[in-house]
Amino acid sequence: SAMVHSSRFPDLPPIPDQSFTQYLLDLVEKYGDRLAIDHPERGPLLKFSQLAERLFDVDRRLAVYNIGFGDVIATLAGNSLDYIILCLGALNRGITVVPINPAMKKMEIIKYLEGVHCVFSEKHNIEKVWEATAELESPIMVIEMEHFFSVDTSDVEVQEKQEKVFDVETTAFIFYSSGTTGPPKGICIPHRAMIAHCLIGHLMYSQEGERMPLPEEHSSIHGVLPLFHAGGLITLFIMLSRGMTIVLNGKFDEKRFIEILIEKKVSVVYLVPAVLPVLSLLPPEVSLPDLNLVYIGSAPLSRDEATAFADRFPDCTLAQMYGLTEAGTLIFATIEVGDPTNAGVAMPGVQFKITADDGSECPADVPGDIIVKTATMASGYLNGEKFDEWFNTGDVGSVDDQGALTIVGRTKEMIKVRGWQVNPYELESALKKGVEGVEECAIVGVEMGGATLPHAFIVGRPNVNEVIQFVKDNFVSYKHLAGVSVVDEIPKTQSGKLKRSALVQMTTADDAEVFPLPNTMDDEDNADAIVMASFHSSISNINTIDPSPEPTPESPETPDDDVTVEDDCV
Repeated sequence: SAMVHSSRFPDLPPIPDQSFTQYLLDLVEKYGDRLAIDHPERGPLLKFSQLAERLFDVDRRLAVYNIGFGDVIATLAGNSLDYIILCLGALNRGITVVPINPAMKKMEIIKYLEGVHCVFSEKHNIEKVWEATAELESPIMVIEMEHFFSVDTSDVEVQEKQEKVFDVETTAFIFYSSGTTGPPKGICIPHRAMIAHCLIGHLMYSQEGERMPLPEEHSSIHGVLPLFHAGGLITLFIMLSRGMTIVLNGKFDEKRFIEILIEKKVSVVYLVPAVLPVLSLLPPEVSLPDLNLVYIGSAPLSRDEATAFADRFPDCTLAQMYGLTEAGTLIFATIEVGDPTNAGVAMPGVQFKITADDGSECPADVPGDIIVKTATMASGYLNGEKFDEWFNTGDVGSVDDQGALTIVGRTKEMIKVRGWQVNPYELESALKKGVEGVEECAIVGVEMGGATLPHAFIVGRPNVNEVIQFVKDNFVSYKHLAGVSVVDEIPKTQSGKLKRSALVQMTTADDAEVFPLPNTMDDEDNADAIVMASFHSSISNINTIDPSPEPTPESPETPDDDVTVEDDCV
């Protein structure tokens, strides 16, 4: 059997028997009037000293709607203070929160409402939520967030919750990840795992010697991740637990991003690799004197990307973090003296194995399956398998003699598009059901213009434009097809599994009738493309596919100058 690698850091202390919200409140009380949440356009939104009062208020509002212990609520919301308060208030009442990407279309939203009692939505998304809930067998309540937070509840009598020991295995969040062999799976994150994430951060601060690079006290933090995403939301809570000021992010705009870093004196940013060139390619006259730490996550960082950044910002630390929703968003991280192109070393409470196909141990620097056991492990999939001991990440990587992990690739069939996972099964089953003439279908990720994008292989006589339009109409922008190939047959293994690697090679084959698209997005997508889903401006221009030899106009994905963050929406 394979050798078990353990973290070099001490184990985490015991998890206290309280809700994550109460744990966080106890931690941040000492920060007093320090600013907790800041907004690029609206300015300061919340001091730490105001958090308890805001949570008391939201507790009362939830009680008015009779939403309480054991209930499950879904949210369709951008990055806003109201969303953060709603999440924390719900958790404190023993309510489970299911965050949904607000850019999702009706057909997608329905899949995320299993077991949900009530949906909270911002006003501009409420119609599609009504349409989605109308198709459910039993009706569920839909609450407009703007109304929820503005209605007067002062004269409503609310019964106090009974004091009892909180079960830390109660599910706090259900984040949906793309299932590997079927529809998206709900990943149940208990209060225990939420608290453990913060404990890892706190333990790091007490370490002498080598540790992961950490923000200084009073740091101002800005990121590009949406808060319906486990990586975005859990990172925000870890930072708040250390008294950091969070500068909320909206739809990503390259020019505005740099302005925010300067205006808000941001010292720490967390990014995905696709956004790093925005910093690395800044002209010399643009100065970011406050920036001292950049965290990178969601995809591996190349040597060239790391070098380009270090050349431009020699005094700024670059650190990679590795995690996954099932096992924890922070399970490996670069140490201060480490190489930012590897995923770093195991964090406190993490054990891992690197195994060959037969389960035996892989020697140092030889890639194998990454299998982990963590303090931040989810409790399991919704109505599915429970995670008790070891979890296979679905990633392939190697470990060096210093214990640093390098991610090599994925064993899963997921397609990673600009940091987002696209589940081919979801698109394949939808196309077979929804488009006339599609007999068989396979979706693979193909490399185009430096980006990985979804490409459809279809057996049958479909109208190709209908195929493309169907995906556009029913799915969020990062799932849109970059091309369609009509083929005589789709290669399969003897057991009937699709040979996706053979399909990738076929994108250049003579027998495939290929219909590349001139662009991966259109103007309409600008309205609902979300942070990581579409990095606007120069980055998306690099990734734009242009099958024609003539010069093309500037990508319509570049946002208009008059687009501002009007709402608290991403």
